[in-house]
Amino acid sequence: MRSLWLLWFIPFISVNANAETHPEVQAALDWTLPQNVCEQPESIYGQKIVDPSGDVTETSAKRSPAEERLYKRKKRTFDKCIESYKQGLLKDFGSIREVAQYGLTQEQADQLLNKLKFIQSVIKDPLALPPVVSAGGEN
Repeated sequence: MRSLWLLWFIPFISVNANAETHPEVQAALDWTLPQNVCEQPESIYGQKIVDPSGDVTETSAKRSPAEERLYKRKKRTFDKCIESYKQGLLKDFGSIREVAQYGLTQEQADQLLNKLKFIQSVIKDPLALPPVVSAGGEN
């Protein structure tokens, strides 16, 4: 059911590979993921320590109320930054999807669908991080 929106592209796929690429289609094909400049605040609740045997222990550090307020403020700023970043990605998603109206070759449609899937995976991530690409190529 989720993939039904992908069928939206089918009527716009062009069989004429010799036609010039529309500037908006080319811009969508050239799209790259914008850099996420949001900085996650460091935890105020302690550090994780890994001893030589591989056991993980977490230290509990007492923080002052002022440090806790500062952390909460930084966390709110970070959350707003992530939300803004994801909104920008959603706008890019819509722009890329809209270029199908200009007609696409099968290769262009495949490239754009891969970009849309990539944007979806970044938006789904709580920290808006791109998926890790394995050594064998794309996910």
